[in-house]
Amino acid sequence: MSDVSGDGDATATYPSLTVSASYKESGGGKSSSSKRRPSRPSFEAAADNELITTLHGSDPVKVELNRLENEVRDKDRELGEAHAEIRALRLSERQREKAVEELTEELAKLDEKLKLTESILQSKVLLNNHSLSSIMLHLTFCL
Repeated sequence: MSDVSGDGDATATYPSLTVSASYKESGGGKSSSSKRRPSRPSFEAAADNELITTLHGSDPVKVELNRLENEVRDKDRELGEAHAEIRALRLSERQREKAVEELTEELAKLDEKLKLTESILQSKVLLNNHSLSSIMLHLTFCL
């Protein structure tokens, strides 16, 4: 960077450099085999984790996810069965209501027919009583 003063002179100014804390902790760049950590790419660490999970069983997160997915499938199946049962019950209820209506109509027809039959029977009884009384009257005059 350069700083231009009013008289045309250019002077260079540089930012101050400081040493980072991690550099100071590691001994200032001195190589020490006891403090040196081996650096491994992340894909190797992921492969190691995958190998460990394969050797020691499944990943608990995957196991839980599979369990939850199975539970959701079971609940969906149960929900489908419940919906089918509800539809069947509604259909059954409609059929029952229709049967009740038909039976009510038939009962009304039979009730009307019974009243008519009773009326006819009553008129026959009255007619027979009248006929019988007239026969009795006629017999009393004849004797």
